[in-house]
Amino acid sequence: MKKHIDARIGIIFISLTLILSIFALLLLNGSVAWFAENKDLDVYNMTVSVKSPTQIVESVEYYPISSVSLSGDNNIYTFSSTPIAENENKALGTFSTLIAERQLLVKINLKPEITGARVVAHSYADSYMIENEDTVINKDGNSLSSVVEFYSIPDVAKTSEGYVISGESIKDTVARFSDVSGSYGKITASFSPSIDIYSTPQGQTDNAIFIVIDYYEDSLNYVMDHVSNLMIDGSTDVVSGEKINFICDFEILVVEG
Repeated sequence: MKKHIDARIGIIFISLTLILSIFALLLLNGSVAWFAENKDLDVYNMTVSVKSPTQIVESVEYYPISSVSLSGDNNIYTFSSTPIAENENKALGTFSTLIAERQLLVKINLKPEITGARVVAHSYADSYMIENEDTVINKDGNSLSSVVEFYSIPDVAKTSEGYVISGESIKDTVARFSDVSGSYGKITASFSPSIDIYSTPQGQTDNAIFIVIDYYEDSLNYVMDHVSNLMIDGSTDVVSGEKINFICDFEILVVEG
């Protein structure tokens, strides 16, 4: 099911000096990187779809982020000990350059007799949302698959504060539909409609599988810079302060194995 996701982007000119500085920057090198620092992505009504045969999965629980202790790869993520109620939104928090708390923890409880499982994700997008420099991004119908990432959690500590995860323990487990990288002054992007998120290690068993969903910052910054260029040349219906609408166009599947 497609869910609508709103991304708010805006820019505030707080003084004439700032306006002139930005104008000068544009004249000098055409850069619009400043725009990427004045955005946020506000997500709601995004119940992540986790599909699996009932003989494999006992239940699925979603936990909101409580706090993030920032320290690079050693960030400490603390999620609530209380799952989100069935009738409440299961969504990422607001993406902002000023806010670190936005992640969503998904706990997949397996049936007792299941000794191993795989978690995969499928996107319904045809490609990365920006195919070339002329790709027009409007305020409706953009692909969320292009700007999310998933982490499998090998080590989760349950404390009185909730579920605690070390960034160091998850940094090498990231899975993304899109891959954005820069080379020779140019940003290139690739897209895969199907990705592997987790597989039970050889010789181990799983009572529960933990997955963290987050934003793919490099991709999101790329998208927002692209939008700002479109706004400048007038080839988009996005205007300053409006929301960009993303579609949740992926699902997570659990299979035995």
